[in-house]
Amino acid sequence: SCATCDGASANDCLSCESGSFLSNGECVSECGAGTFENAESVTCDACNVSCEECDGAGSSNCTSCAQSMFLETGSCVNSCGSSFFSDSSTTCAPCDFSCATCDG
Repeated sequence: SCATCDGASANDCLSCESGSFLSNGECVSECGAGTFENAESVTCDACNVSCEECDGAGSSNCTSCAQSMFLETGSCVNSCGSSFFSDSSTTCAPCDFSCATCDG
């Protein structure tokens, strides 16, 4: 529920009680898809446009990517880097430390 509001409806919140995050004027216990819990501002903030899901701001905090993109160490890339390989249709995994490049 709202800690402060500027109207009578549930989506008129300006701030939330402890344990809730402000999302589009409503107080929610968990942020929805494409957003992350910003503990500093106590809001649900949008993920970087390159991320489908994330756990923080910026392009290096992705946890999943849009179709045709690969997740490589927290970032969404069009193709895996030279010291990585695609271990699924969505994720890049690092090559063995003894290899400069690899394909699996």
